[in-house]
Amino acid sequence: MAGKDDGICENIQRDIPLFVSGMLSDRDMKSFICHVEHCRSCQEELMTYDILEYGLKEKKVLSDPDAETMRLIRDYDFQELMKKQLSDMKTEGRRKEKWEHLSLLALGIANIAALGAAALMLLEKW
Repeated sequence: MAGKDDGICENIQRDIPLFVSGMLSDRDMKSFICHVEHCRSCQEELMTYDILEYGLKEKKVLSDPDAETMRLIRDYDFQELMKKQLSDMKTEGRRKEKWEHLSLLALGIANIAALGAAALMLLEKW
């Protein structure tokens, strides 16, 4: 497919190192994951990046990798590793969104309580 999708793929592929290092913004992370889940070309680029990082350089330092990630690296199953990366990052994004929503809810409740306290103080003075 030529045209518009080529530019999107170019941007996505340029962001692969940022994705892997967790340095994409939440909004960019969502767009990245959504695109890569459905774009074979970008999936292949992500796998290539993983192969270079994990397979050839063996310099990729993982902070507390789970057993499944270690098994995938050991077995050089980079297609499944890529799928796991996307899934893990998607789950993390959902977790962040839920936390943000709960934080906003707590802030709203605190504001309502403060307004209620202010209203009571005004009533007492009145």
